[in-house]
Amino acid sequence: MLPLADGSVLAVGAAPATAQAWIYRPQLLGPSSGKVTVAPGTTTTVLTAPDPNSVTRTSGWQLAATDGLARALVAGPRMDTGTLQATLHVRVGGFALIAQQQGPGSALVAELVPGEKARLVRLEAGQVHALCTGAVVPAFDPNLAVGARLQITGGTARVALDDGELLACDASGAQRGAWGVGAFGVGARVVVDSVTLAR
Repeated sequence: MLPLADGSVLAVGAAPATAQAWIYRPQLLGPSSGKVTVAPGTTTTVLTAPDPNSVTRTSGWQLAATDGLARALVAGPRMDTGTLQATLHVRVGGFALIAQQQGPGSALVAELVPGEKARLVRLEAGQVHALCTGAVVPAFDPNLAVGARLQITGGTARVALDDGELLACDASGAQRGAWGVGAFGVGARVVVDSVTLAR
């Protein structure tokens, strides 16, 4: 076997009587993936719910928060900076955009709850440290999709809904971790349509 420059692998049969060659192109979803899009149920790329009891896959890909935050993380990339874009249907409560998660008690979380100010917090060893607040989050129509974006570049985090920015603040001290989305608030329910991560 010989790894090729594009990430594929050249495999050559060893026996002279059966000399054959194949090119194997594995799905490249390692820690350094440049861009990954997840559309639950339609792609092989997956969202991983750390708590399997928080996700229902029968009527769309729905997260339900019983303890305040039900997470779904994109398998593969581990990034400190980049852009997360998500399309969601918020059925009840609010949702979260998650970055740099190294464990359940270590992550950067944008909390978006209708009627409250958008908030960016850093979880460290289970402690919540508020970094900043922004504009008041509008109400969500459960029948309409919401586009949301979390972008971290140059030590600054920006959070936007559709085309309107809700907050921008310092997010220095970044560490590589998983990125994803969540249902935020006790009883919150969110249907995940798609999630895209890009460096």
